[in-house]
Amino acid sequence: MIVAVGIGPGAPELLTEEAARALREAEVVIGYKPYVELVADLLPPEVRTEVSGMRQEVARCRRALQLHREGLRVAVVSSGDAGIYGMAGLLMELDPAAGLRVVPGITASQAAAARLGAPLMNDFLVLSLSDLLTPREEVLRRARAAAASGLVTCLYNPTSRRRRPLFEQVVEIFLGERSAETVVGWVRNAYREGEEVRLTTLGRLAEEPVDMWCTVLIGSSRTEILGRRMVTRRGYADKSPFQDEVLAAAEVQAGDAVREAPRVVVRPGPAAGPGRRLFVLGGTRFARGLVEDLERAGYEVRVSVATPLGAAEVDRPPAGGVQTGRLDRNALVAELQSWGAQALIDATHPFAVEATATAREAAAVASLPLLRATREPWRPESESPMVRYFRDAVELIAALRDAQARPFFTVGAKGLVAFARSGLPLAARVLPTPESVQGALAAGVQPRDLVAAYPPTTPSSRRPAFAACTATSS
Repeated sequence: MIVAVGIGPGAPELLTEEAARALREAEVVIGYKPYVELVADLLPPEVRTEVSGMRQEVARCRRALQLHREGLRVAVVSSGDAGIYGMAGLLMELDPAAGLRVVPGITASQAAAARLGAPLMNDFLVLSLSDLLTPREEVLRRARAAAASGLVTCLYNPTSRRRRPLFEQVVEIFLGERSAETVVGWVRNAYREGEEVRLTTLGRLAEEPVDMWCTVLIGSSRTEILGRRMVTRRGYADKSPFQDEVLAAAEVQAGDAVREAPRVVVRPGPAAGPGRRLFVLGGTRFARGLVEDLERAGYEVRVSVATPLGAAEVDRPPAGGVQTGRLDRNALVAELQSWGAQALIDATHPFAVEATATAREAAAVASLPLLRATREPWRPESESPMVRYFRDAVELIAALRDAQARPFFTVGAKGLVAFARSGLPLAARVLPTPESVQGALAAGVQPRDLVAAYPPTTPSSRRPAFAACTATSS
């Protein structure tokens, strides 16, 4: 027989019984030297081992097939699962008629996820950053697709001394699609000697001491830290009868013009009335429209905004009033209980991942239904010859360098990091709040190149669009 054996992370207790039996019954065990050493103590004395180094995969499998044809019982070992970045597929390619048996093993993504918490509770994908067999441009193309998918992404072979720039490029691609505060975890030598488990954020990932013995898990918008563990919510706790009552009939529509912000239309539920209290998180125009719709539908609403600027935007405060200031989990729970809310509605900006994570934790602690009010992203009706579109920040930065252009950055302080690291001369517009200004300065924007202003598209006619600014050099 010839067997491709997945040995999992290498810890004896995580080796399946079938895999252990296949190794014991073999006459020859063949594999990459470090992997054979992980199972050497489990082998009977009479079992012969043959090892080889990296990039010797084809020779290794040819040797195994040769011994198999000579009538020996051969086991070819792979770390993790033999059919996932392992030797099973290569053995089948070299001899489809060999009668190979594949024994599964615990994968690197599973082992790392278990050490980190429960980050793979929903859909996820796996991407190898090794460019030995896959061209670098193809690796980058797949990284762009992974980043845009919004799914939790497991990075295998993330980096080496030679491939560090590729790893940093991939991180920049993800920063172009996801918030810098996205939860990230990585594990080195999972379940083996020298194990290291770390939690960080996407914005800090490029600076982490990651190497090719690590598995990196980049979270989705539903991934958060709960009790020092990385968890991706599946949605079980989000379902409730009250959710159907309040927002099951909600519709997202663009209004009369494409450029108008979409709004949620809420139809009264069967139990709508003054006794139904809702707590809404969000200080955007979208959230304010939602609050007005909920009040017209008969609900009592209290709204929470992060900054005094957000409070100033509320033209008609709801009956429950406006809470101003960022809330941590405990403070939000206290607000919910004090207001007597029957549900919490998260209407924050889609990129406000920290606020969304806090909302989920608070709703769970307070045992309240959590509803997420979402909006469709704006899309142009047609492309203008004066507008160019780029897939990610990496591609945009490269185009700016080629054009020797100086960009005026207007999407906020958090997105400035990738551009500031690029070394491009840039000017930037941020909100006129101390946090936004300090965030831009921390990102590397020079004071002379910084404009602090309300969004120029503000609908209010009671104030100028620019609240404060510094002189710019050009």
